[in-house]
Amino acid sequence: MKFLKANPQKRIEETIPEKPLFHACCGKHGEFGELTLDTDSCMKPMILGDVKRLPIKDNAYASAYMDCPWTASWKHNVAFAMKELLRVAPVVYVLSPWTYGSHICKITSCQVAWTPGVNQALLFCRYERN
Repeated sequence: MKFLKANPQKRIEETIPEKPLFHACCGKHGEFGELTLDTDSCMKPMILGDVKRLPIKDNAYASAYMDCPWTASWKHNVAFAMKELLRVAPVVYVLSPWTYGSHICKITSCQVAWTPGVNQALLFCRYERN
C-alpha cells in the first residue's frame, strides 16, 4: 500500500515544468503563468472572467494551473472548469482538497501539500488529458 506524504512547503510554480502556463483562479498568487485569470478584478488578472468559459483557443498552452475555491459548494463547478482547462492545455495541475475523476483525463501525480494554518489536507494533483 502506498501512502501520500506531505512535502515541505515549496513554491508550486517551481514544480510545473511545462511552459507556457495558463494560471486560472489566480487570486492573490497571480504572479506566475504567462496568462492569468480570475473573477475578482482586485486580484489584477490579465483576463477577468470565469474559468468555466475561457476565451482561449484549444491547446494554446502546454499546461494550466488552478487553485479553485476549497468550499464544498464550489465542487460542482470543478467538472466544468476541468473540461475547459483540459481543452486549452493537455496537462492540468490543481490544488484542492479533492481529486477530479473523468474519462477525459487521468491523474499522473498527487502529493499532499503542506500549508501552514490550513486544517485540511490539500492535494496537488497533475492531470493528463487522455
